[in-house]
Amino acid sequence: MITITLPNLKLGLFDVHDQSTLGIVDLSSYATVPSAGQLSLLITPPGYPSTVVTFVAGNVNIYKCADLGITCGPTECCPLPDGIYDVRYLVNLQGNEVVTLEKTFIKIDQLLCKYDNMFSKIDQDCNCGNDKQKQYKRILDEVDLMTAGCVSAANNCDPATAYRLYKKADDILDNICCEFGMSCTSMFSCPQCQ
Repeated sequence: MITITLPNLKLGLFDVHDQSTLGIVDLSSYATVPSAGQLSLLITPPGYPSTVVTFVAGNVNIYKCADLGITCGPTECCPLPDGIYDVRYLVNLQGNEVVTLEKTFIKIDQLLCKYDNMFSKIDQDCNCGNDKQKQYKRILDEVDLMTAGCVSAANNCDPATAYRLYKKADDILDNICCEFGMSCTSMFSCPQCQ
């Protein structure tokens, strides 16, 4: 009888600070690192169908829009949507033994870009007096806590709370943006974030 040591599967989100990429790092423990033919990774981006992607065990794997079935133009890669990404990782071992891990990650790069822009705007361009500037910074501190809570909720398989906190943080940033007379769209971006 052959004894198979099952791997301990663990994946993590690798923050590349780039709206157009998704990084997933393999933190699994393997008795023997499986070959590419033994691995399968299925990613479901928010609002898009599931896509099987290539995956290298024990590495950071970077995915762009085309890898995930998201197209914006003939040659351009657009920013990936913020939201919860469902990931299903399968490892096929000898003897038809299959080990599976299902994981969710939340991508919030567009929200963080908006936050960074507002923080810079308030810090550098606010001609509103010290008290008002302090008030804006307190509000931004609350937004920062909401984004941390949003990530924590997604990591703990609570997508409803994650989306609620994300939406609340996004709305607050939009309101501050409007007070500054900037474009009041639901999402603005900058060259540094793309």
